[in-house]
Amino acid sequence: MPGARSLLAFLTLLGLGCAPRLPSPSLAVASVPLAGRGRIVLSAGRYGLSAPCAFVLDPVAHRARLEIREPLGTTRLVLFLEPGGALLWDPAGGRWSRWEAAGPGLPFAPDDLWGALLLVPPDGARGRTTGTELRAAWRNQAGRVKGRFGEERGERRAFLEGPRGARLEVRYEAVHAEPPPEEAFTPPLLPAEGGTTVLRLLGEGQP
Repeated sequence: MPGARSLLAFLTLLGLGCAPRLPSPSLAVASVPLAGRGRIVLSAGRYGLSAPCAFVLDPVAHRARLEIREPLGTTRLVLFLEPGGALLWDPAGGRWSRWEAAGPGLPFAPDDLWGALLLVPPDGARGRTTGTELRAAWRNQAGRVKGRFGEERGERRAFLEGPRGARLEVRYEAVHAEPPPEEAFTPPLLPAEGGTTVLRLLGEGQP
């Protein structure tokens, strides 16, 4: 029926107009592992850090390794991210913590960090594109998260605002295709007595 076809076409266009579009700096369309360096900034209550970082990520396998470094380049913390959660490890002290969901202390979820690394919001987000920047909002286990993904002064950048004033920012200075060794994504064998909280590791990781 012509009327039904017209209504279907209208609804299709409406759906396309409301769906978030990826900004040009997004890394989600990459089909090969990527590596790079940049900076990560986190503020969550009295905890926080601002530090240079290096990363390798595999958009297809949905996994990443993020190294938080001290100003002179020494690796302070290593984060292994994969579907269902993440592991944060202190290679010098041997301490570690698992991170599986947003909570009262850290109101960001591993999926939020994954979105920040790829410069694209998590599945289910709603948003709109303004120029080369995508603004989106979604909910995690702790509440509502707002994100901006795009490019600023030639630098790729993701900025998230979470519940209770928490903020997470990832800025990339360089990104390039680089197949990493498989062990780059493999966490070390961890001693049972080294477990602690994510916030304690992050808070003490401030250079």
